[in-house]
Amino acid sequence: WYPVLKGCADFFYYQQLYTLQDGRTIIGKCCDLERIGGSEQNAMLTTCGAIGTLEWAAQAARVLETDGDQAAAWEEKAALLRQSLPQDGEKYLPFENAQMKSIGALGGLYPYPVLSGKDPLCQAALDDFLADPSAGNMYRVGRGLCTWYADWAAIALFRSGRPLEGIQAMGNAIDMTGAFRAIFEINEPGAFVSFPWCSAPNASFAQAALEMLLWTENDTLHLNSEFPADWGALRYQLHAPDDLTVR
Repeated sequence: WYPVLKGCADFFYYQQLYTLQDGRTIIGKCCDLERIGGSEQNAMLTTCGAIGTLEWAAQAARVLETDGDQAAAWEEKAALLRQSLPQDGEKYLPFENAQMKSIGALGGLYPYPVLSGKDPLCQAALDDFLADPSAGNMYRVGRGLCTWYADWAAIALFRSGRPLEGIQAMGNAIDMTGAFRAIFEINEPGAFVSFPWCSAPNASFAQAALEMLLWTENDTLHLNSEFPADWGALRYQLHAPDDLTVR
């Protein structure tokens, strides 16, 4: 699969990276998330995806002992992108100088794990998003978190060491499901009801359920031991990277 990963890294490297007059390296204008709308410069979610792609391609090149010069160039650009992530000094932003709220500000925790959940800017972005329910849908409608974003926020909370809040977010996600617990992008009667067709919300729910119990960060396996008191004892068996089975 390395040729695919290399091609994706080269796409960002040659077509999406810009060096500004102030010396910063950023991702050019792109459509980052539905909620944000038209093209925005230096968008958080896309930039984190690019950082991950460039760094993972470089790691793969070193494992395969190939493309050494290109791997170094990928890593250099990824480091520069990290320095230019959109933020206001207190928290990460969905894009440069953004006034609106978007879960894209959490993109460095999930779906692209390139930042630490202990990063104070990540924590502040997470709190800022959760404090404003109006930002909780993929489109600018509704009054609460849609299923997809509730699961996304839950994963970010698990990866930030806040499992009880993550479990609560998953409960909010379940409240927005439809008949037979079908997962919609948005299911808020009186505001907006879509039909289940996109796999991202369903996959996010499965990922959140997994990370409620365990998640991995590089070579570290994190096991959650905080659950609601009325749940009692839990028993599970799950697979983890490196052919591990956790019981």
